[in-house]
Amino acid sequence: MARYKGSLGIDALLCTVFTYIIGSLLYLIVVNISILDPFVNAFKDFSYTDIYYAKGFYASKPTKDIVLVNIQHADRYKLAQCIGIIKQQQPAAMGIDVVFKERKNTFTDSILKVTLKDSKIANAYYFDQDSVVGNHPYFGLDPKNNAYINLDQDKGGAVIRNFTGLKTKDGDTLFSLPAKVALLSGKLTRKQLKPYSEEMPIQFTGGQDQFFSFDIDEVLGQKNIPAIKNSIILLGYLGTPTGNPYDIEDKHFTPLNTRYTGRAIPDTYGIVIHANILNMMINKERIVKVNGFVVYTIAFIATFLMIWLGMSLYRKNQFLYDVSIKVLQFVLAVILLFISLLLLRNNIYLNIIPTIAFMLLGLEMIDFYIYLVNYVSKHSTWKSRLL
Repeated sequence: MARYKGSLGIDALLCTVFTYIIGSLLYLIVVNISILDPFVNAFKDFSYTDIYYAKGFYASKPTKDIVLVNIQHADRYKLAQCIGIIKQQQPAAMGIDVVFKERKNTFTDSILKVTLKDSKIANAYYFDQDSVVGNHPYFGLDPKNNAYINLDQDKGGAVIRNFTGLKTKDGDTLFSLPAKVALLSGKLTRKQLKPYSEEMPIQFTGGQDQFFSFDIDEVLGQKNIPAIKNSIILLGYLGTPTGNPYDIEDKHFTPLNTRYTGRAIPDTYGIVIHANILNMMINKERIVKVNGFVVYTIAFIATFLMIWLGMSLYRKNQFLYDVSIKVLQFVLAVILLFISLLLLRNNIYLNIIPTIAFMLLGLEMIDFYIYLVNYVSKHSTWKSRLL
């Protein structure tokens, strides 16, 4: 019986499909077997992009348009005084990362109430599961100036990597604190904020040292603060005293953590994360995230080409193939990782992990594919070019 001998391209395509099937099955096994949960959770809190920030590959630039004020554990009277002084300096807008959810002293609450009523102040609230926790109705704050302060966490992990600037609920548009102060300051319009309604990576440009910052006592002790005029002011907690490395109140894990594996101590205060988000907004440095379809299409094409190359080496010299395959896998992984970090530096986020994973798996699958086609060829008229 005459045998049809297929082309090497067909072998490479079939092996690529075989690789995707095996890879998908392995993924389902890892995700669905509970005994492997510790491994899944460990990888959930790690992203290869953390290397980009932890090793300082990003461009850190001092920011003059955003000023941070550390309120520490000041009482409401002191806080009202601080806000009043800041208002006198004519800032572009102000965001307060504090929720006054209960009444306290009548006198101090009345002063704070008057101070907070300003069209340039964004007032905070947060989502607590299905409920909303906001300022007490006594303060009579304009709902149009409310902003949520929740920080997104990547798929339930502990590291803050992504954010959503706007959310829609019951037909209403809800603004995050950075989005609201950007709008109130006139730095961005509602149209310009629209793209931030989708979850996207945060473009971190530095920690607390990137921004001008003042303690509340420094503000209270000065009558004239030029740095505040026409700037966006964010009031929040920055430690007691400011920058205390052992104070982890309202501190979170971010990619800025120099220990991107085995994290133990949170690295960045919430108000600094808000400031980074605001900075990327007003500087229009939004990161474009390549969608999943494109990611897996690139992975499929790259895997096909690499398997084709591997099969070509196999046909020429099996010994050469065995020797070079491991070196090839390592070099490819390093090159692809470098390319993805280079794209990130240019505000393009391409998840390169599927491409690396399938390419490495595909090269390993060539031997298994040969066993499979050897069996098939004995029971059909088709014969692989590898036999």
